[in-house]
Amino acid sequence: MSAVTRLFSRTLLRPGPSLLVLGAAILASNWVWYGSGLFLGFVVGLALTIAGLLGVGYAAYCLARGRCQLQGLSIFIVAAVLLPAVALIALRWRSGAPLLMHDGAYQTEEAIKFLLAGHDPYGVDYSQTSMRLWHWYVNQPLDSSLFHYVYSPLTFLVGLPFSLVAKVLSIPFDFRIVLILAALAGLGAGQAAAGRARVWGRVRLQAIRALLPAMRRGCALASFRAGHRSSPPVRHHRRGAARAGGDHDGPLSPLERARLLD
Repeated sequence: MSAVTRLFSRTLLRPGPSLLVLGAAILASNWVWYGSGLFLGFVVGLALTIAGLLGVGYAAYCLARGRCQLQGLSIFIVAAVLLPAVALIALRWRSGAPLLMHDGAYQTEEAIKFLLAGHDPYGVDYSQTSMRLWHWYVNQPLDSSLFHYVYSPLTFLVGLPFSLVAKVLSIPFDFRIVLILAALAGLGAGQAAAGRARVWGRVRLQAIRALLPAMRRGCALASFRAGHRSSPPVRHHRRGAARAGGDHDGPLSPLERARLLD
């Protein structure tokens, strides 16, 4: 079990191997669903495929350089995941068809409708809604998730304000908008955290650089005091203190030497 854990931590938990595995899977899926032009048309599908390829290429370049790695991965996610989602949302606004949408997101939309109608989303039968016509459930045994809502209340409560705004604007509400905004917020928070870490790293480095002369002077003073207690000539240890403190620190001042001799 430990060998499996090490293999997992050294592959999928590291940026390079995870980009190689998951990035290849995402690009292959994008080519099947979009690049073929089956749903979005050939031109749009080809543009999304090229955007995904450019995104994964830029992410690999950043990882190879060892710089701007989080930025490169973020751009890949935007190009390969968020852009196709936006295109599918636009297609739904035009045609009304929620193509390539997860059934959980669609069920959340139905839960929001029940909530706005004054019903408990956990006390209704979703097999009586359009969920029954979902392509995953047609010509298959009834799934248990059709009879109850399977997610926490916060899921549909977060989407409630967006549903109301869509209703005011007279556009179809798509829960993927909430997911896209959540993903963008997460990417922004990650970038901000990385930026703060870089800033604090530079601050710590500058603080260390500022303290080095004082630390060298302290070492020189300690060396001078030790030399004075062992009673060799003061002039000899003055040179040693100067060498320990660095040439740019200069010799000890008469006031400092007098304080040490007290």
